[in-house]
Amino acid sequence: MKAFFEALYILAIDMGFYMIIGLLLVTVFNVIIKKEWIAAHLGKGNLWSIIKASIFGVPLPLCSCGVVPTGMYLKDKGASDASTASFLISTPQTGVDSIVATYGLMGITFAWFRPIAAFVSGVFGGLMVKVFGKSKDLDTKKEHIYEEDCTDGSCSKGHTHSHEHAEEKEASIGQKLKASFKYAFGDFVGDIAFHFILGLIVAALITVLIPANFLVEIGLSSGILAMLVMIVVGAPMYICSTSSIPIALSLIAKGLSPGTAFVFLFMGPFTNIATISILGKKIGTRTTIIYLVSAALSAIGFGYLLDFLIGSFSLPFISGVGANAHAEDISIYKVIIGLSFMLIIFYHIVRRISAWFKAKGGAKEETATKSISLKVSGMNCDGCANSLKADFLNTKGVKGAKVSFDDSSVKVWGNFEEKDIVDVVLKKGYSII
Repeated sequence: MKAFFEALYILAIDMGFYMIIGLLLVTVFNVIIKKEWIAAHLGKGNLWSIIKASIFGVPLPLCSCGVVPTGMYLKDKGASDASTASFLISTPQTGVDSIVATYGLMGITFAWFRPIAAFVSGVFGGLMVKVFGKSKDLDTKKEHIYEEDCTDGSCSKGHTHSHEHAEEKEASIGQKLKASFKYAFGDFVGDIAFHFILGLIVAALITVLIPANFLVEIGLSSGILAMLVMIVVGAPMYICSTSSIPIALSLIAKGLSPGTAFVFLFMGPFTNIATISILGKKIGTRTTIIYLVSAALSAIGFGYLLDFLIGSFSLPFISGVGANAHAEDISIYKVIIGLSFMLIIFYHIVRRISAWFKAKGGAKEETATKSISLKVSGMNCDGCANSLKADFLNTKGVKGAKVSFDDSSVKVWGNFEEKDIVDVVLKKGYSII
């Protein structure tokens, strides 16, 4: 048990330290790049638009669930199935936050290899969909509203199928940075908090419970069989590109080849059962199958390539998880920064758990108390909706709440002051339609 908690502590400090750096980059990145700008460049499925879709997707800090609404937004704005597939494949594999964490924890080789693999696999997947897929328009509701990226602080432009536009508010650079900071350390961290902790626990368990060289002894350290196992394990999991790092590290420490571990790094964040179901409905079963097969082929191909490059050119990589190190070997500033991030993680977990219990208790009172229904502009993923719901449930007098990203609807019930509900929306950087 002591070994488990020591491994968990070392992993948490290392991950927290690099996550703080990555989130600061996310803050700046979300001020510069906007989905509206991205959507304008994706064209109708030619090679250049597929390439641009993959380029745009690589640095975005979106996980396999967060990327789906963004990809569907781009699809509705005119992007082809091929460009959408390219974006959906390249985006969840990595991001500015995970690139920093990968460099710090896995070394320079993995740090440059992951984004290159994400880009190339996105282009390959887009081309596969273009050649073998069959276009299928999105089934969208006529009144559905698609929002601009809320991280720039304006959150004011709604888009409807009649192309009516709300007036865009001007925001200073300072306001945009503040809104983006709140997004990075608020909604973004809140959305990955549970899965981040789960990833650390799994990694620590692997470190402690799996004997050294166990994977080598059973023949699963490298090769096609080991990579197929990583695909089967990683594909249905809901884990972000950053949270997959400690698990991959612990597997390498137990004898897995770098290339085989990379297959997990690729497939774990790439998709999960929920996103596969959504995509099947939105872009069609045939296109979804092509999208999945092309990603799996890319994962295996790049896994073999990484093993070849490391074996042939002795490229550096970190072969141990670092959990065997002693706590006293970690510098004090790293401990402070790492623990600060863990406090942020636990803050979001406590808020979500508190909101969950409150929602359970207030569910039966939905029709028996005062309620208010709103349309909220500015949410750009299900994570935003979940975070807003948690804020409502932690507001005085609120008994229950429902928030839907799909149609931007909000319903809150209980014994509350309406101005408090409005304040929650505005403090999140959103606006009421």
